[in-house]
Amino acid sequence: MFLSEILVQTPGKGTEKPYNLAGPYDGGQKTFTGDAVICALGMRSVNQLAKQLVDQRYPVDVIGDAIRPRKILDAVHEGFQVGRRIQLANFL
Repeated sequence: MFLSEILVQTPGKGTEKPYNLAGPYDGGQKTFTGDAVICALGMRSVNQLAKQLVDQRYPVDVIGDAIRPRKILDAVHEGFQVGRRIQLANFL
């Protein structure tokens, strides 16, 4: 099962499990366990994970800011295109 939660403007309080995040508005702290914390910040392309997966021969479609920082609509459009291509490939 895949669970996710999006927290914005939330500074981290540690890099080891359990992960601790401080709430930006009330100053409270949220603790959770999980396999990973993915941080999305800044305005530069970060796609090392895609490169590693390609090196291991996994099929990868890079979209959005992993290509280069742009508008959210660019990422949504590219995600739609990839999803449609996958859907069509499974249909044929």
